Amino acid sequence: MNEIKIYRELINGWVDNEKKITCGEEMSKKYIKVMMKRWRYLYDLCAFLKPDNSIDVLDVGRSYFSQMLSGYYKNVTTLGLDLADDGGHRELDECNLEHIVFGLYPSPV
Repeated sequence: MNEIKIYRELINGWVDNEKKITCGEEMSKKYIKVMMKRWRYLYDLCAFLKPDNSIDVLDVGRSYFSQMLSGYYKNVTTLGLDLADDGGHRELDECNLEHIVFGLYPSPV
């Protein structure tokens, strides 16, 4: 087995383990509870700085905050990992936001 394949398998194992710990429904609820104060502040700041709700908004990393933004702005797009591979944020499926798949991980060889 070549070194690249060994490292890829090792990294994929770490990522899979991290998803098991951090991407479940229980963790998602805790995350939302912890982040809500920050999101409310950011939402108010965005609406104050850019009150025109027809502007294009790009939110890096889909989260509940993306859904909050879409309640004010008409054109919210998210950027991040493939949502089909994401174990969390399933509550956002009904948002119907455009999503651009982008990741900084190496492509398969």
